[in-house]
Amino acid sequence: VAAGDVNQGTQWKIKTDGSYWQDSEYWDAPEKYFNNAVAAEWNYVLLSDGTLWLYDYYDTKKVASNVKDFSVYTSSTFVVLKQDGSAWIWNPYYEDPFGFKAEKGVLTKFMDGVIDLEVGTANLYVVKKDGSLWGWGDNMYGQLGKGYASDYNEPNDKVGYRIMDNVASV
Repeated sequence: VAAGDVNQGTQWKIKTDGSYWQDSEYWDAPEKYFNNAVAAEWNYVLLSDGTLWLYDYYDTKKVASNVKDFSVYTSSTFVVLKQDGSAWIWNPYYEDPFGFKAEKGVLTKFMDGVIDLEVGTANLYVVKKDGSLWGWGDNMYGQLGKGYASDYNEPNDKVGYRIMDNVASV
Protein backbone atom coordinates (compact mmCIF):
# COMPACT_ATOMS: atom_id res chain seq x y z
CA VAL A 1 0.00 0.00 0.00
CA ALA A 2 1.39 3.39 -1.02
CA ALA A 3 -1.19 5.51 0.88
CA GLY A 4 -4.34 4.99 2.90
CA ASP A 5 -6.87 6.47 5.29
CA VAL A 6 -10.12 5.77 7.10
CA ASN A 7 -13.11 8.12 6.98
CA GLN A 8 -16.46 7.38 8.60
CA GLY A 9 -16.02 3.60 8.56
CA THR A 10 -14.70 3.41 5.00
CA GLN A 11 -11.06 2.61 4.26
CA TRP A 12 -9.33 3.65 1.08
CA LYS A 13 -5.97 2.54 -0.25
CA ILE A 14 -3.74 3.46 -3.14
CA LYS A 15 -1.61 0.42 -3.89
CA THR A 16 1.94 0.67 -5.20
CA ASP A 17 0.66 -0.09 -8.73
CA GLY A 18 -1.50 3.10 -8.56
CA SER A 19 -4.82 1.27 -8.19
CA TYR A 20 -7.34 2.87 -5.83
CA TRP A 21 -9.46 0.61 -3.57
CA GLN A 22 -12.21 1.12 -1.00
CA ASP A 23 -13.45 -1.18 1.71
CA SER A 24 -16.24 -0.69 4.22
CA GLU A 25 -17.81 -2.59 7.06
CA TYR A 26 -20.97 -2.64 4.91
CA TRP A 27 -19.41 -4.38 1.88
CA ASP A 28 -18.52 -8.02 1.35
CA ALA A 29 -15.15 -7.29 -0.24
CA PRO A 30 -12.89 -4.34 -1.22
CA GLU A 31 -13.79 -2.64 -4.50
CA LYS A 32 -11.38 -1.22 -7.07
CA TYR A 33 -12.41 2.21 -8.40
CA PHE A 34 -9.47 3.66 -10.36
CA ASN A 35 -6.08 2.98 -11.90
CA ASN A 36 -3.21 5.52 -11.88
CA ALA A 37 -4.23 7.24 -8.62
CA VAL A 38 -1.63 9.58 -7.13
CA ALA A 39 -3.57 11.07 -4.20
CA ALA A 40 -6.89 10.66 -2.40
CA GLU A 41 -8.70 12.47 0.36
CA TRP A 42 -12.23 11.90 1.65
CA ASN A 43 -14.17 10.90 -1.48
CA TYR A 44 -11.91 12.56 -4.06
CA VAL A 45 -9.18 10.89 -6.11
CA LEU A 46 -6.48 12.62 -8.19
CA LEU A 47 -5.27 10.56 -11.15
CA SER A 48 -1.87 10.80 -12.85
CA ASP A 49 -3.46 12.51 -15.88
CA GLY A 50 -4.41 15.52 -13.69
CA THR A 51 -8.12 14.73 -13.42
CA LEU A 52 -9.88 14.93 -10.05
CA TRP A 53 -12.80 12.57 -9.46
CA LEU A 54 -15.62 12.57 -6.92
CA TYR A 55 -16.87 9.13 -6.04
CA ASP A 56 -19.59 7.92 -3.76
CA TYR A 57 -21.86 4.93 -3.52
CA TYR A 58 -24.20 6.22 -6.20
CA ASP A 59 -22.11 8.24 -8.62
CA THR A 60 -18.56 8.74 -9.86
CA LYS A 61 -17.74 11.82 -11.90
CA LYS A 62 -14.84 13.97 -13.03
CA VAL A 63 -14.98 17.35 -11.27
CA ALA A 64 -11.74 19.05 -12.43
CA SER A 65 -8.95 18.76 -14.99
CA ASN A 66 -5.33 19.98 -15.13
CA VAL A 67 -5.05 19.54 -11.36
CA LYS A 68 -1.68 19.85 -9.63
CA ASP A 69 -2.91 19.48 -6.03
CA PHE A 70 -6.10 19.58 -3.98
CA SER A 71 -7.30 19.75 -0.39
CA VAL A 72 -10.66 18.76 1.07
CA TYR A 73 -12.53 20.89 3.64
CA THR A 74 -15.36 18.44 4.26
CA SER A 75 -16.59 15.40 2.40
CA SER A 76 -18.18 17.78 -0.10
CA THR A 77 -16.10 20.99 -0.34
CA PHE A 78 -12.65 20.99 -1.92
CA VAL A 79 -10.13 23.49 -3.22
CA VAL A 80 -7.90 22.71 -6.15
CA LEU A 81 -4.63 24.10 -7.47
CA LYS A 82 -4.45 23.81 -11.23
CA GLN A 83 -1.26 23.41 -13.28
CA ASP A 84 -1.47 27.08 -14.38
CA GLY A 85 -1.34 28.35 -10.76
CA SER A 86 -5.04 29.16 -10.46
CA ALA A 87 -6.97 28.17 -7.31
CA TRP A 88 -10.58 26.97 -7.43
CA ILE A 89 -13.32 25.93 -4.97
CA TRP A 90 -16.22 23.50 -5.45
CA ASN A 91 -19.08 22.20 -3.36
CA PRO A 92 -21.80 20.08 -4.94
CA TYR A 93 -24.37 20.55 -2.18
CA TYR A 94 -23.95 23.90 -0.38
CA GLU A 95 -22.65 27.42 -0.86
CA ASP A 96 -18.90 27.66 -0.24
CA PRO A 97 -17.84 28.23 3.40
CA PHE A 98 -15.15 30.84 2.67
CA GLY A 99 -17.14 33.64 1.08
CA PHE A 100 -16.15 33.36 -2.58
CA LYS A 101 -19.80 33.42 -3.60
CA ALA A 102 -19.37 30.19 -5.54
CA GLU A 103 -22.61 28.62 -6.68
CA LYS A 104 -23.21 25.12 -5.43
CA GLY A 105 -21.99 22.55 -7.93
CA VAL A 106 -19.97 25.10 -9.93
CA LEU A 107 -16.16 25.00 -9.93
CA THR A 108 -15.24 28.63 -9.19
CA LYS A 109 -11.83 30.30 -9.57
CA PHE A 110 -10.89 32.51 -6.63
CA MET A 111 -7.19 33.34 -7.13
CA ASP A 112 -4.29 33.27 -9.62
CA GLY A 113 -0.55 33.02 -8.99
CA VAL A 114 -0.84 30.25 -6.37
CA ILE A 115 1.94 27.73 -5.60
CA ASP A 116 0.37 25.87 -2.66
CA LEU A 117 -2.93 25.58 -0.78
CA GLU A 118 -4.45 23.71 2.13
CA VAL A 119 -7.69 23.66 4.08
CA GLY A 120 -7.97 22.98 7.78
CA THR A 121 -10.86 22.43 10.15
CA ALA A 122 -12.40 25.81 9.37
CA ASN A 123 -9.75 27.64 7.34
CA LEU A 124 -8.30 27.92 3.87
CA TYR A 125 -4.67 28.96 3.31
CA VAL A 126 -2.97 29.86 0.04
CA VAL A 127 0.68 30.63 -0.74
CA LYS A 128 1.18 32.87 -3.76
CA LYS A 129 4.20 33.00 -6.10
CA ASP A 130 5.47 36.13 -4.31
CA GLY A 131 5.71 34.12 -1.04
CA SER A 132 2.71 35.74 0.63
CA LEU A 133 0.41 33.56 2.75
CA TRP A 134 -3.33 34.32 2.59
CA GLY A 135 -6.14 32.95 4.77
CA TRP A 136 -9.92 32.77 5.06
CA GLY A 137 -12.30 31.41 7.70
CA ASP A 138 -12.29 30.95 11.47
CA ASN A 139 -10.02 33.16 13.62
CA MET A 140 -10.70 31.52 17.02
CA TYR A 141 -6.98 31.06 17.79
CA GLY A 142 -5.70 34.04 15.80
CA GLN A 143 -4.80 31.84 12.85
CA LEU A 144 -5.63 34.57 10.32
CA GLY A 145 -2.74 36.69 11.62
CA LYS A 146 -4.89 39.71 12.47
CA GLY A 147 -3.27 40.27 15.87
CA TYR A 148 -6.26 39.05 17.87
CA ALA A 149 -8.50 36.00 18.25
CA SER A 150 -12.25 35.98 17.79
CA ASP A 151 -14.72 33.20 18.47
CA TYR A 152 -16.47 33.58 15.11
CA ASN A 153 -15.63 33.45 11.44
CA GLU A 154 -14.12 36.72 10.32
CA PRO A 155 -16.09 38.50 7.63
CA ASN A 156 -15.15 36.62 4.49
CA ASP A 157 -14.62 38.11 1.11
CA LYS A 158 -12.85 37.06 -2.02
CA VAL A 159 -9.73 39.04 -1.06
CA GLY A 160 -8.85 37.14 2.14
CA TYR A 161 -6.31 38.19 4.75
CA ARG A 162 -2.59 38.53 4.07
CA ILE A 163 -1.02 36.71 7.00
CA MET A 164 2.75 36.85 6.33
CA ASP A 165 5.44 36.93 3.66
CA ASN A 166 8.41 34.72 2.70
CA VAL A 167 6.39 31.49 2.90
CA ALA A 168 7.35 28.51 0.70
CA SER A 169 4.48 26.12 1.45
CA VAL A 170 1.55 25.55 3.74
